[in-house]
Amino acid sequence: MASVQYLSSVVSSHHMSEAAYGRIVSIDFDGPEPLYEQIAAVLAARIAQGTYPPRRRIPSEAAICEEFDVSRPTARSAVALLADRGLVHTVRGKGTFVTEQGAEDGAG
Repeated sequence: MASVQYLSSVVSSHHMSEAAYGRIVSIDFDGPEPLYEQIAAVLAARIAQGTYPPRRRIPSEAAICEEFDVSRPTARSAVALLADRGLVHTVRGKGTFVTEQGAEDGAG
C-alpha cells in the first residue's frame, strides 16, 4: 500500500512540473495504453487545436522527452505514429513539421 501512495505522489509531482509549462496533460504511466500512443494523442490534439499550426515545427524529441518524462525511443515512436497518420512530416536537418491539411490528398 505504501508503494501505491509513493507512486501516486510521484505522478502528482510530475503533473505539477507540467503545469509550469502552461500545459496539463494526463499520461497514464501504469495504464494498458502504450506511452507513445498517449503522447501522440496529446500532440495530435494540440495540432487539431492549432497549438502547433500547419507548416510549423512540433517540439523536438528531446523536448518531448523532457515534457513527458519519457525515453528518446518513446518520443521517437510517438512522432513516427503522427507521421504514419499524416499529421506531421520530417525535413532532414530542420525538424518535424505539421502537415497542411489536404496537402497529401491533393498531391495526386
